[in-house]
This record gives sequence, structure tokens and C-alpha cells, in this order.
Amino acid sequence: MYPVQTVEDAQSCVKLYNESHSAGEVALKEQSLQPIENVFWQVWHSNPHEIISQDPLHTFHGGLWGDHLFEEVKKRADDLGRSALKKIDDQ
Repeated sequence: MYPVQTVEDAQSCVKLYNESHSAGEVALKEQSLQPIENVFWQVWHSNPHEIISQDPLHTFHGGLWGDHLFEEVKKRADDLGRSALKKIDDQ
């Protein structure tokens, strides 16, 4: 079971990161967070860390990205030319 994250914990990690990148990196990594202020922290009586959201790209074994969505993105990028396709493949 993962520990429950709170807005206050996340805010203190981001604040620590802004004061000291090295110490903040450790704190953020422990909670799997990035040094970004979440816009939903400003919404009264809300806690974005309590929201449950299904991620369809990671729900199924192997995900859908490589088998379906990536090929679709490449088809769309084909309209932008060869350099766009190369950039996508390189990433």
C-alpha cells in the first residue's frame, strides 16, 4: 500500500526544491512528484491527490501506445514531413 499524499506534503516538497534543488529532488522522488506547482492546489476544498483516474495507456498488459497510438501519431506526423517523423522516431 502506498502512503496517502496530501497537498501540504506536495507543496512542502516543491518549496524545499525551490530552496535547495538537491534536497528537494530527494523529497520529490520519494513521493514520485515533479517540481511543479499543481494548479488544482488553488481550488478550495479539493485534493488532487485523492482523485482516482484510469490511465488506459497503462491499464492493459503492454499498454496501447506501442501497438496502436504510436502508429497513429506517426501517420499524422507524416503530413509534416520526413524531419518530423525522424524527430518522433529519435525520441
